[in-house]
Amino acid sequence: MRKNARNMIMYNGSIGIVVGGMLLSMTGAGESIVNITSGFLDTIGAAHFDAAAFWLFFASLFAIMNPLVAVPFFVGMTEGYTEKRRRRLALIATMSVCLALVAAALFGREILGFFAISISSFRIAGGIIVLLMGLSLMQSKPATNATDASDTPRTESRDSEAICPLAIPLLAGPGAIATIIIRCETAERACDFVTIGAVIAAMVVITYAILRVAVPVARILGPSGLTVMTRLIGMIVAAIAIDMMVIGIRATFPGMSG
Repeated sequence: MRKNARNMIMYNGSIGIVVGGMLLSMTGAGESIVNITSGFLDTIGAAHFDAAAFWLFFASLFAIMNPLVAVPFFVGMTEGYTEKRRRRLALIATMSVCLALVAAALFGREILGFFAISISSFRIAGGIIVLLMGLSLMQSKPATNATDASDTPRTESRDSEAICPLAIPLLAGPGAIATIIIRCETAERACDFVTIGAVIAAMVVITYAILRVAVPVARILGPSGLTVMTRLIGMIVAAIAIDMMVIGIRATFPGMSG
């Protein structure tokens, strides 16, 4: 019991240090993920950092979140906006993603336990939602102007769109939340908690960076390039969703695994 309490304190502290450093880094555009990571490791000690576990969890969470999916939506939503407004919406979306991921890491297990929801059931439900998202992306059309002159003053409306559906559930959706909760369930050592916090920080910074360069990338690719990219990503998202559901079904019905 005392060990679990000590691990939980270390876990919460690790995530707090990571997220705090990430938030401070966003105030300067020149900060890089490398600087954030090295500063964090200097704070907690490199001995507690498992590089292999970091890259494995990072690859999994990046594939699930896939910030590139948000590029067409963000471009359409901010069409005709000034650079300052785009930066504001990108920051709002990123902060929403940060809060969702941190909340999943800190309180996900308690929330599922309160509602008596198993991880396997959560995988199945999350997989269905992610599958619908992937199918929607595969049927997407070229991005069109999401606003006009009459819409420009509606700042509150656009701010809310940056939170939902851009940040939640497009970026920090059930797939990402389920992935974090499942990883937290298996975390036991101090380096596991450090890995979770470091990956969350890295994903939040990467998400912000991608949203900041979304418009230039869209200009280079053009409407056709964006459509092709979106549909390809949609296929990948759908495949990930199927895998999530299969794992959840096998865990719920062990006899089906043969």
